[in-house]
Amino acid sequence: MNDISNPYQAPEANLVAETSGGDWTLAEPRRVPVSHGWKWIADAFRLFARSPGIWIVNLLIFWVLAMVASVLPLVGMLATIPIVIMTGGLMRGAYELDRGESGLKIDHLFVGFRDRLGRLAAIGGLYLLATIVIMFAVMIPLFAGIGFIAASTPALDEYAVFTPMIIAVAVMFVLFIPVTMAYWFAPALAMMHEDADAIRAMKLSLVGCLRNILPLIVYGVIMTLLLVLASIPLFLGLLVMGPVMVASMYTGYRDIFVTAADDEG
Repeated sequence: MNDISNPYQAPEANLVAETSGGDWTLAEPRRVPVSHGWKWIADAFRLFARSPGIWIVNLLIFWVLAMVASVLPLVGMLATIPIVIMTGGLMRGAYELDRGESGLKIDHLFVGFRDRLGRLAAIGGLYLLATIVIMFAVMIPLFAGIGFIAASTPALDEYAVFTPMIIAVAVMFVLFIPVTMAYWFAPALAMMHEDADAIRAMKLSLVGCLRNILPLIVYGVIMTLLLVLASIPLFLGLLVMGPVMVASMYTGYRDIFVTAADDEG
């Protein structure tokens, strides 16, 4: 706080607190109660219930485009980038649906290609780069280790091969945790806030996740169980749970990053 008795004191700026963003004020990520892990899912169900048909249509288009992009020669892995861009568009759609400004539209799926394209594509590129680095960092030692075992063990049994593979999968899973945290809220942050470029959006997403590990664990356990249950009847339940999971990315972002004043407004 400035001392008003000293007219020569330099003004202070709060570089950690809120900064003006696009539609909402971007607040420093806050800690929320553990029970909010379930609240994000419950709120996502309510958003889905407001426009279930369009949610399902958007999800089907999303899946089809993602699958087509993933099987194209030479560009399969690059499908990550349009997936992130479309996710950003759905975040905008969820916002407008949540605020009552309009209903969800098919057009929302492609908003990211017109608005915030550069930063959303950068988020997808960074996520893809991190994925490639992790895969190479794990797979090269894995195959080298298997080759060494095969060369040094005359009677190679299946356990000698499976053990390093299991270790490699476990290491890869651990390494992907912070990468997923950095990505999880980044599309919403980049789409909703003018001052959240790709790097800042991913940093804030990582910080927001780290500050809310327990709610995220609750969220992850419940969401995993619901997805498993949704897969049982010929995967038809995923037509509901798929949109709900996408919507929960928005509801979690809103809970952690949006100021109370903006949320009420």
